[in-house]
Amino acid sequence: MSTPKDARNAPWPKYEVSWICWETSSTFWCPLVDTVWSWRFLEDFEKVEDYLSRVQPILEDKIYKIRVNFILGQLAQENGEFRDAFFYYDNALKGNPPYEILFHAKLNKLAVSGLANPNNVNTTYEVFEKMLKDGKNLEYQDIIYYTVGILEQNRNELQAAIDNYKKATQVEQPNTRQQGLAFLRLGEIYYEDLENFNLASAYYDSAVNKLPQDLENYEAIEKRQVVLKDFVTQLNIIDEKDSLLALTELSEVQLEAF
Repeated sequence: MSTPKDARNAPWPKYEVSWICWETSSTFWCPLVDTVWSWRFLEDFEKVEDYLSRVQPILEDKIYKIRVNFILGQLAQENGEFRDAFFYYDNALKGNPPYEILFHAKLNKLAVSGLANPNNVNTTYEVFEKMLKDGKNLEYQDIIYYTVGILEQNRNELQAAIDNYKKATQVEQPNTRQQGLAFLRLGEIYYEDLENFNLASAYYDSAVNKLPQDLENYEAIEKRQVVLKDFVTQLNIIDEKDSLLALTELSEVQLEAF
């Protein structure tokens, strides 16, 4: 199992394990949760998942159970275990969860259902459209577009992914952090997939400007931004020199036409 690659679906901080339960008479799973919290800080997500999987079946408090299922869903989703993620998100939706958890669990469940079963993709998009039109989700529109972008990117539909990531940065009520994550995704696509380094550099600039500095991997993101900026500067210098060299090789007639 791999460690989550970036913060786009990280199970922290909104539903941190620290929220699960500290006030209980249980002598079995409460120390277990304590251990989970320590592994979270060590970024040993394999152990986090193992311990939470042991906690999950014996939880009785519905709120704690909802949170644990949500975290397990995110861990499974990040590791490409989409059927398991679907199961955990489905469990998180049971028991009348708070709206914020309800929204994110429903959204992520839709995303993994489209990835686990390609036959569900059209239905998934229809539900996404309904969520975008729902007034209660106005402040979450950027997250919806971002999630659709991830779905499209994982299906290797890069242009559709780009379109949705751009929409995530242009909503009426943008969240700065979410904007930064969308810019980062755009930068990654143009850098790693399309090798358009000028656009990649521009999007990395925007990402670094929007993302909080305490974000996981922020230093690595900032380092790539600096390297890209220098690289693009050198490319532009080379292009300019090549253009000047090409001009010196033109005849007088060609120069006049130019």
